Amino acid sequence: MKTHRLAWLLFLVLLAGGCGKKETVSSATSNGNGNGVPIEKIKSKAEAGDIDSELQLAMAYPSGSVEALKWWRKAAEQNNARAQNHLAASYYYG
Repeated sequence: MKTHRLAWLLFLVLLAGGCGKKETVSSATSNGNGNGVPIEKIKSKAEAGDIDSELQLAMAYPSGSVEALKWWRKAAEQNNARAQNHLAASYYYG
């Protein structure tokens, strides 16, 4: 029940205007992110707190996996609307 409340809270934050800049992020894969950047470089930037890299890394993992949630949460904590949406959906749908 608490999980559903948290998901709804995050969803409402998005609707209330928590949306910042609009991101355009390519999906990261084990070979790179579609523009030749190796995933190791994306991970090092994400670990340093780069929001775009956190998003790319989250998308590199299967939806709902522990690693994906870890990176969605890190970006969401920096008020990233896309990450907040993905995190809320993950909590809501399980």
